[in-house]
Amino acid sequence: MKGGRGIAALAGLALVVVLNPSWGQDVHEEVQRLDTEARAEEKQGHLDAAIQKYEAIVRLTPRNPAAFSNVGRLYYQMGRFQEALAPLRQATEIDPKLEPPRALLGFSYYQMGDFEAARREFKAAVALSPHDGNAKLFLARSMLELNEVRAALRLLEELQQQAPHNAEVLYSLG
Repeated sequence: MKGGRGIAALAGLALVVVLNPSWGQDVHEEVQRLDTEARAEEKQGHLDAAIQKYEAIVRLTPRNPAAFSNVGRLYYQMGRFQEALAPLRQATEIDPKLEPPRALLGFSYYQMGDFEAARREFKAAVALSPHDGNAKLFLARSMLELNEVRAALRLLEELQQQAPHNAEVLYSLG
């Protein structure tokens, strides 16, 4: 992955599928079963199988942002950035205040070289979660790619004050 953000860090962006009381008992049980199976497949490294389970949850509960987000996260983790976009966008449309899919949209666009879109998504992610250092770092990197040097340097200097020994921040500062 460009920029050094490790795949292991994506585990922190996994969202728990929250059950909705309006779904009914049968749907609850099926969503719980599929979510448990998806997580087990993911732990075993069977990401395509996990995606299928999360997509089954999406079909059962099409207004479930966590299921969409998890599909997009796994596509991202597999390096399938273009395929990650649609489910991540859907998650943010359902719940605009959900930060993980917003950040993953930014990372996907960044990996694809669409720094304008990456900057937009990272700005939104930072607005939702001001202490997300990775979103701030890649917002700054996107700005650098767009030749917005002053604004990027301000962000990087702020990050350096918060974490003076962060190698990624120091590298970005040059």
